[in-house]
Amino acid sequence: MLTVFFTYSSSKPTSLEVLEYIGCCSALLASKNRVTDSLRAWFSKVPVVNMREAFTRMFEADDAVVRAGGARLVRALNAKALAPLMKEVLGREKDREVKRSLLATLAAFESDLSAKLATRLDADPDWIVRIQAKQRASRPFALFLSDGTAFAGDLMRMVENAGLRTVCPPILHPIMLTAEMSEVNILRGAELVVVVTGENYAGAGTEEIHAALCEYVLAGGRLLATCWVSWENKVHGRLDEVLPFVHVGDSYNEDVVITCRSTSHPLAEKLCPTPITLRTSFEVLRKTDRSHVLFEDSAGVPIFGFREVGLGVCYYLNSCQHSCRGPMPSPTRTSVEFADTLQRVMQWIVSGGQILRT
Repeated sequence: MLTVFFTYSSSKPTSLEVLEYIGCCSALLASKNRVTDSLRAWFSKVPVVNMREAFTRMFEADDAVVRAGGARLVRALNAKALAPLMKEVLGREKDREVKRSLLATLAAFESDLSAKLATRLDADPDWIVRIQAKQRASRPFALFLSDGTAFAGDLMRMVENAGLRTVCPPILHPIMLTAEMSEVNILRGAELVVVVTGENYAGAGTEEIHAALCEYVLAGGRLLATCWVSWENKVHGRLDEVLPFVHVGDSYNEDVVITCRSTSHPLAEKLCPTPITLRTSFEVLRKTDRSHVLFEDSAGVPIFGFREVGLGVCYYLNSCQHSCRGPMPSPTRTSVEFADTLQRVMQWIVSGGQILRT
C-alpha cells in the first residue's frame, strides 16, 4: 500500500496526520530492515520541520516496536537533523530496545551525548545501554566478562580501585554474548577488557568472541585474560596471535596450593616483591615467543605475564576459582600478598603500563 502511495501521491504537502501514519508504518518496516529506496526518496522531500513533528509523535506511540523502528528509520533515512530529537527522547525513554536503537542511530551519526545525559544512562539497568552511552560520551571504561565468582568480583573491584569504571554484562554463554555483539560493538571504546571464565568456560561457541578479542588487541586494545581462556582457545586457535602463553598438552591443576615468585624481568619484583603462597587453580602453560613472564610457580609455570602484539597488549593471569572437585575460595582471599600484588598489577595496567615506583 505504501508503494502505491509513493508512486501516485501528488507533490502537494502531506498533512501531519497522514505523515504520522506513514511514519509509523515505515517504522514497522524499519524494525524488520525493510526500508525501500522509494520510501527513502519520498521522505527526502518532507521538510525538516514536518519530519520532526511526525517523528515526535512516532516516538510517543504506545507500541515500543514503533518507537524502536522509528529510531531505525531515522538511521535508514540518514536524517541527521533529527539527532537532537532522539537525545530528548532518550532522556525519558524506558524501554530497553528503544534505548538501544536510539543509541545505535546516534552512533551511526557519530553524534555525542551531553555529560548530563551520559551520567543518567550510566545508571541504566541494561549493560548494553551503559556501554553505548559511554561510547557516545567518550568515557573510559573496562568491559568485564565475568564468570560470577568471588574471584571475578575481586578483580573488578581492583580495576575500579585503580581508577577505571567497569561495565559487567550478566553471565552469558559465549553464543548469547556473540548475539548481543551482532547489534553493538561492545569492545569499541573499552580501555581494558577483562575475561574471567573459569566457572563458565566453553570450547565450542567461543570462536567469534575470541576472534573479536584478537582484533581488538591488534588494533590497540588491552586484554586481561585469565585461566581457561587458553584452554578454550585450544579448540579453534582464534587467540593464537595474541596470547602470551599456550597449553602444554591437556594439563591443568585445580584447587592446589602453590608458591608464586617473581622472575628476572625488570618489572617483576616491583609488582611481586616477595614469594607468595596461595590456593588456586591454574593451567600448565609455557610462554610463546616475544612474551614476558613476570610471575611463575616453583616449577616455572607462568602465572602472570604479557605479550605486546600489533598495537595492543594481552595480559594473562593463570589463576581462577574453578574446581571440578567442589567449591573453593577466591585465590585472592587465600593470600593477602596475592591480593596486594594483583592490585599493583591492576594499577600498572590501568595506568598504561608505567613502571611503578617502590
